[in-house]
Amino acid sequence: MMPMIASTNYPDGLTECAVDALISEVDAVLAASPVATSALLDGTAADRRDRRMSRQAVASVVRALPVARPVCGPDEGEAA
Repeated sequence: MMPMIASTNYPDGLTECAVDALISEVDAVLAASPVATSALLDGTAADRRDRRMSRQAVASVVRALPVARPVCGPDEGEAA
């Protein structure tokens, strides 16, 4: 069996240098992201989002049927 040499065996093609470059690129993108607002920090925006998602979930499951009056009452005869 041949011993594996870690410094020359890169089956996915990503060397340590390439991985370090990817990590630094992600760090730069995250550093440029906006700072969280106070609404996000104290939870009020998250609460509103959760309520909105709940309403949307209920609205997608429950459908409102239109109210219809019966064509004939119990004392009346046939409608046709």
